Formats: sequence, structure tokens, C-alpha cells
Amino acid sequence: MLIDRACTQLQSAIGVTAGPVHARTFRHHLGIPQYELGHGRILAEVAAAERRHPGLFVTGNAFRGVGTNACTADAERVTDAVVTYVRSTMPEASPARLASTPRAFE
Repeated sequence: MLIDRACTQLQSAIGVTAGPVHARTFRHHLGIPQYELGHGRILAEVAAAERRHPGLFVTGNAFRGVGTNACTADAERVTDAVVTYVRSTMPEASPARLASTPRAFE
């Protein structure tokens, strides 16, 4: 039921019509999870690892927000970074070619 509601909201918010390939519901019985002391340092270490390893991209609710809006915003940030990386490292990945590539959510 929760997964169906999430799919409905995603369709309404950003037009996703495909269902999930894999879905799992996890209930945080004590409410929204809280980041522990030192979370900013962990984020800095993840960012440093991404800089040391071009092509590594990390996202998820454990990093920059647990809510749907925060996760969506971070996913968009990572998507932009992936597209920029692919375009810079693969000359054959022209904007026209990338635009013609099938997308999972269409």
C-alpha cells in the first residue's frame, strides 16, 4: 500500500509512470531517523572520495535528507553530475545521442 502511494505521488510530482524494479518498505518506529553527531564530517569524506575516484557518485537518504523532497533534489544533483561526467569522458555521448537513449522512467 505504501509503495503504491509513493508511485502515485512520483507520477503526480515528476511524471514517473513505470513501477519500481525492486521495492521494500522499512518503517522507522521511532519517527524520522536523525543524523548522528559528525554527520557533516562523513559527508565531507564521501565528497572527498567522489573527487578522488572520478565516476563515483553517491546518493541516498542517508546523506542529504530523509524526506522525499530532499532525496529527489539530491538525485537530481547526482544525475546532473553523472551526465556532465559522461559527456566529458565519452565523446560519443553527445547530447543528441544521450537524448535518444531510452530512459527507465519513460
